[in-house]
This record gives sequence, C-alpha cells and structure tokens, in this order.
Amino acid sequence: MRDGDICLTVTDDRDGFDLETAELDRGYGLPNIKDRAERLSGVLYIYSAPGAGTKLGIKVPVPVPSTRPPLV
Repeated sequence: MRDGDICLTVTDDRDGFDLETAELDRGYGLPNIKDRAERLSGVLYIYSAPGAGTKLGIKVPVPVPSTRPPLV
C-alpha cells in the first residue's frame, strides 16, 4: 500500500528487451496484465532494457472498483 493505492512490483533480472522495438501487443502475457490492471482502474508500467532485466509496476486504486453488475 502506498498513497491509497495497491502497488505491485515484479522484477526479472534476465535478458530484458528494448521497449522502443518490442511488439508488446503480441502474445498474451503483458497485454493480459495491462488489461487486468486497467479493468481495476489501474496502470501498468514497464521498465526494461537489453541486458538489464525487466521490471513491471502495477498500481491499482483502493477501494478497487467493483466489476460486478449492481444488485437490483
């Protein structure tokens, strides 16, 4: 928790990649994480560079908005 948000950081100290040339919309991993964060009114940050690994930051506001339809 930080400043009223849930913050999650995932790091990988392996190869990394060039954000300028990466095709981030291919595959399922990163697009799926981004979609899920946005469904909760959150944001996905990606930090990566060749040879320097990758770090994902996910920030979701609290309280998390409900994705369920209202009860009638």
